[in-house]
Amino acid sequence: MFQPDDLEEIKKYIKQSEDLFKFNNHNPEYTKWRIDEVSKKIEGYVWSALFNSMNVRNLKKIDDFAFHSISYTNVHTTSITSHINGKPCGWHKNDMKAIPDRVNSLNYVIHIDIGNKFTGGNLELSYDNISEISEGWYPETEPTIHETVEYKDNRIVIFPTHLWHKVQTIDIGDKGITNPLEGRLTVNGHIGWRL
Repeated sequence: MFQPDDLEEIKKYIKQSEDLFKFNNHNPEYTKWRIDEVSKKIEGYVWSALFNSMNVRNLKKIDDFAFHSISYTNVHTTSITSHINGKPCGWHKNDMKAIPDRVNSLNYVIHIDIGNKFTGGNLELSYDNISEISEGWYPETEPTIHETVEYKDNRIVIFPTHLWHKVQTIDIGDKGITNPLEGRLTVNGHIGWRL
């Protein structure tokens, strides 16, 4: 995904910027990178490496409208997340129906391993067509796991936002660890349209 020099530069920024993470009040084992100059720099790496003209041509060959429409997207978000211990998030979709002026079409997740030791944390995808519960973005019934993508350094996964997905439970071993740099690090984002 990233060229080796770019990947090392990204890891250097992450290692030097632990204070840029903040804890989520609803889940103290999940942190999210604040949008600032450092994450904007990383966002620049993502867009030049992932969405250059050659890659976009290849992505548009995939038989799904989400990929066919990539050239027409006009909004994207990028964040860096760390999951430390526990179950990061259950089954959900990221089509952002709750945001009235926006529609997301693609998700991307890039694994960034800076030598952390944990088990789990793999991405699970389901192709089931299951309705969401009325109160949120969660499925009415448990989806079937169709694909499991192993967490591996510099691996990128791009998939349509209409797919159900979740992250496996993460176990670092030491429940006292609170340093976000020791967790499951990802650069992730959503691509779509502002209406």
